[in-house]
Amino acid sequence: MIDIDHSSFEEVQKYKDKYKNIYGITDAQSGAILETFDDMPKKVIRWNNPAYRKADLSRTQYNAIVRMSPKKSGYYSKLALERKKKGKKNCSDHVYAPQVYSYFIFDCWNELFENDLDRYYHDMVMLMTTIEVAPKENDKLRSCTLNNEDTNYKLKLMVGTKYRYEEVEISLIGEKVKVPLPPIISSKNISTKFPWGLQPDFEEYERKNLIID
Repeated sequence: MIDIDHSSFEEVQKYKDKYKNIYGITDAQSGAILETFDDMPKKVIRWNNPAYRKADLSRTQYNAIVRMSPKKSGYYSKLALERKKKGKKNCSDHVYAPQVYSYFIFDCWNELFENDLDRYYHDMVMLMTTIEVAPKENDKLRSCTLNNEDTNYKLKLMVGTKYRYEEVEISLIGEKVKVPLPPIISSKNISTKFPWGLQPDFEEYERKNLIID
């Protein structure tokens, strides 16, 4: 476990500044990510305890993200761009569904994240990244995630993250974005195509645990 002295302003600011500079995020955004990292060990203990609801715990990352301004990718759906030109409002869709990714973080905390703040920041920045879509497209994307009586109120996916936009027939346009890769993670293992930054271990986790056969 990474031991950060949260009573020391200098030490906390050192970490906030490091990742703020790597990813071009604000001090508040960097601080919110660091705060969730510090909270996770206490919450992971509760993850497999039926006295606590996974639906609530899995909002840890989402709740942190909604407190921050989204990191806009610069991409739009074709329909969203048409609406924008007409002065109509669109929706911001997260490239990765935050609650879906939270399941991965909780289940793989000890193996992948507990001792790897670089990896945690990378994945949290990707969770902050958004694409502008039309409201009806946003509804279609939401339909790819299920958590109802049919799934015994367990989170399930109709299709993997990589194929969500293809599944609901959304075409993207926009400027190519810089994939925010931390130095210790080799770019050869991470997708530089949409959805950016998708890591093989997350794809494997989805296949084994979330995607409906």
